[in-house]
Amino acid sequence: MAAVEQSACFSMGDHTLKVPMELFALNRRRLAERLREKAPHSIVVLQGGSDSHHHCSDVDYKFQQAGNLDSLLAQISMHLA
Repeated sequence: MAAVEQSACFSMGDHTLKVPMELFALNRRRLAERLREKAPHSIVVLQGGSDSHHHCSDVDYKFQQAGNLDSLLAQISMHLA
């Protein structure tokens, strides 16, 4: 049986789609290229998550931004430089 090479991917669990990390890199490059072409002095505003509430109760689920957002922003700014 041939070995299957697996590349890094993002997945929310066993029963969800796996998204290759290369796709995220490609999309960052595309964004940086379009910004350079169309609006060289523009900025990108990304909205993070927010707290959520459990039905009509007084239970709140506090949102905590994933630590990889800093990495994303650093990579985008690197492509723009």
